[in-house]
Amino acid sequence: MDAISNPASAGRGDRRRAIREVNNAFTQGRITALDRESRVAQVKAARTRGDVAMVTRDLHVGGGDAPGPAWARSPAASSVQQPGTPAPPAGGPQVVRVVVATAVVLVLVAAGLIGLVFSMLSSVDSDPIERVTPAPTQRPITDPMTQAGWEELLAGLREQTGATLATNASISETRVTVDVADSEWVTPWRYRDGSWESSPRTPRREWHQTLDLADLEPAALYQQALDHGDLRETDVQSRVIYIGMRGDSLSVIVDVRPTVGQAVSLQLEGDEATRAR
Repeated sequence: MDAISNPASAGRGDRRRAIREVNNAFTQGRITALDRESRVAQVKAARTRGDVAMVTRDLHVGGGDAPGPAWARSPAASSVQQPGTPAPPAGGPQVVRVVVATAVVLVLVAAGLIGLVFSMLSSVDSDPIERVTPAPTQRPITDPMTQAGWEELLAGLREQTGATLATNASISETRVTVDVADSEWVTPWRYRDGSWESSPRTPRREWHQTLDLADLEPAALYQQALDHGDLRETDVQSRVIYIGMRGDSLSVIVDVRPTVGQAVSLQLEGDEATRAR
């Protein structure tokens, strides 16, 4: 039987193995942090072993594990001396460490003397007026769960990237994370504290499917997920939704409180919507 069509109920062991596989793919640089977060939520919401297999099926493309990025490889591998290469000079690293340690000590001593001078000058200050440092002003955070706020955020994203195509999105009232994709790369972008910031990009894989963020209405999708899950606002762990493409369907995931049950996953296909707990 095909693993994806397996109707048997998914157990804790099935979910643990699937989450371990998703975490391994993230460690090896094959998926982004947002994609990992979305997949873990889908595994928790899966009802059958087939549902669990659907989440990880594209991680087996090409067979075997892909080599991880340079920052994820074991540091021991870089310290092995290759045959035919001359050994480093004896005592070299030790000398460097001694020089660096000496420089650090001198800097600390100098900083201490400067601090002492300023302390003495402050003690003889005759000005009785208390100096109050004004609090830094922060730019108001746009609420992406309103349509006007969402459109404003997308306008800023277009200025940064020139596009609104993404593979995944995580949207809450104070923070948005999207994986913006072009023909070759997937770049994570995060909106927080009133501005967009990017993280290192990763190669786009053949299973990456994109959605147009301009077509989304986060508040409507959130409410639709609550309605189909028979949920109230008090049942929700946090007012955040995870959105991504799974096959030809738009997947919307909402976290609920542990006392209520597992996460609710809503699969949208055109005008039809089905939910799975």
